[in-house]
Amino acid sequence: MKQIIGASCIFLCDERFSILENGGLLIECDPRSQHNKILKIQDFKSLTQSYPELQASFYTDSVLLPALSNAHIHFEFSNNRSHLLYGDFPSWLSSVITHRDDLMTELSQSIQREIKLQLASGVASVGAISSYGYDISPLIHSPLKVTLFNEAIGSNPEALDFLYGNLLERFEECRQYSSARFKPALAIHSPYSTHYVLARKIAHLAKHEGVRLSCHFLESKEEKQWLYHQNGWFKEFFSHFFGVHQAKPSMNALEFLDLLQDTSPLFVHCLFADDEILDRIAKLCGFVACAPRSNRLLNGRYLDLDKLRYFDLHPIFSTDGLSSNHSLNLIEEIRSAFFGYASLDAMQLAQDLILGITRFPALALGNPNGEIGEGKDADLAIFECEGIESSRQKPLHFVLHAHTHVTQLYINGQGEQTWKL
Repeated sequence: MKQIIGASCIFLCDERFSILENGGLLIECDPRSQHNKILKIQDFKSLTQSYPELQASFYTDSVLLPALSNAHIHFEFSNNRSHLLYGDFPSWLSSVITHRDDLMTELSQSIQREIKLQLASGVASVGAISSYGYDISPLIHSPLKVTLFNEAIGSNPEALDFLYGNLLERFEECRQYSSARFKPALAIHSPYSTHYVLARKIAHLAKHEGVRLSCHFLESKEEKQWLYHQNGWFKEFFSHFFGVHQAKPSMNALEFLDLLQDTSPLFVHCLFADDEILDRIAKLCGFVACAPRSNRLLNGRYLDLDKLRYFDLHPIFSTDGLSSNHSLNLIEEIRSAFFGYASLDAMQLAQDLILGITRFPALALGNPNGEIGEGKDADLAIFECEGIESSRQKPLHFVLHAHTHVTQLYINGQGEQTWKL
């Protein structure tokens, strides 16, 4: 089964950020197949003339682009509204520890709400960080394409066997449901919170199983002080919350990176990564994801995109979770980010933002979508965007004016109407 879809403007999201006006796509849409592809890219009129027997839909004053990818999202914190403190990282992390149990109760409805929001905002693929496993079942049964990062955290040497065993249980549960839409993966929470021995086991497991690996890294100045100088706020944190007096990190930043050889890891935040660290990440063939609104709330700064570009690292933009955001709508996220990077060239930034929610997160998650090209997965989103037909700055006007809820979303060639929340 095949069909044709087209729009006033198609963002291919390739390396050159090619734009096709009044374009059309011939796509597979067989409901029995898990691998429907984009078959042909052409102007809409020519496609309909070549295949007059096929169903054809054209969306005026709209942009068609690859379905979005939210590469770093915590569904398990979807209960939060006002439990947690913002303004600096120590206040926030302390409030997470204090209210963690409250936030993890009666999660089902909140997780379902945020899954629907992802779909409604044009997201087809997510990199979900699962700390406890509460999100596994809802995501398995959702239409989303999911990379489920089973996360390990813990620095107590006496608890490492238990923590690793718990991780393996969750990972094995996910492996039972492996499919084209659901991929088990692994996550090391961070080098400040995860013991070296546990982190090493997880990195080895990721290599052995050939799965994706994610980690939070150098998110705060307090983490950098801890990893580089073995002192600062974290010494009091471990003493106050965990009764560990005279605590020391089990590894430094470079030792952590050494563990991740041959994993092409996804590093999240990296706000306080210096040139040496970014160079090492690039040599690891790693990826860097940021969450601009989360970074503003917890650390009062944004990732240095110019520095990333110097090391040929392409930024990925994500929402993080409701533990550090007021909305998980990815279009709203990049719109906020645009105004946060006031010193950068507007057109270049707009393109970077769009590629950072399409092309580059797809590469980081290992998904064959994120770009409109022949043979790519038929995961597509269509957004109404008034005035886009006459715009001479189409990427910029998309960031500014695209509706925050998608007009039509195709996942594996199957179109769904907008999810009403």
